Amino acid sequence: MKFCVGEPAAVVGKNLVVSDAHVGMELELQAKGIEVSNYEREARRLNALLKQSRCNRIIVLGDFKHDFYGFKNKEFWILKKFLRLLECKDITVIKGNHDSQLEEFEDVNVVDSKGMLLEAGGVKYGLFHGHAFPSREITESADVFLFGNIHPLVEISEGERFSYTAPVWVVGKTNANAKIGLAKGRKWVLFPAFGSLVGGVAVNKTRDLGPFLKKENADLQKANLYTLDGQKLGLLKNV
Repeated sequence: MKFCVGEPAAVVGKNLVVSDAHVGMELELQAKGIEVSNYEREARRLNALLKQSRCNRIIVLGDFKHDFYGFKNKEFWILKKFLRLLECKDITVIKGNHDSQLEEFEDVNVVDSKGMLLEAGGVKYGLFHGHAFPSREITESADVFLFGNIHPLVEISEGERFSYTAPVWVVGKTNANAKIGLAKGRKWVLFPAFGSLVGGVAVNKTRDLGPFLKKENADLQKANLYTLDGQKLGLLKNV
């Protein structure tokens, strides 16, 4: 597995892996009077990453689309256009909590929210979204866990008036939990959101980062934070 420098994306074998694209979010902002159009730019970003990495498949770790309750008519057509713009036609989406009715798109292979296993370079990766717990098969057999959902950010305060936030990778190790077949010391990677319009959660300001990162499954405070350009910020407990 290799991070794509400067982007919230990773290469696993010949697969380009991203999370939380939230295609169609501009519609929500436009309804509030914010003039923004984003899907074409996001498609160009993915195409550039495909060319750079020479991957032949895109895997989205959930929340490919934005509308939580299904499809607004305009979102349906934005998704259609977005998929047509992509130079890769092999697209797999692990279903997230925003991906209702995504099965209507024949161009997308939709995987259940319990996730999937992917083997590359002799390593078994367990891929899931993160809003729900992965399958027992994944917790028992994966060497590395890849997931999103949280849109992780780091927040650094400068005095009382100013603060700086930036997307981060969060990388840690599992705790042993026999109830779910989880062995100690397996690597997990929390993906930053690919969608450039979405907000996020400051991981150094909260303890609730979803079911998989409960204290019985992971020692979150000993996880390392990395910026998108690869700079190591150190342990979460120190940031």
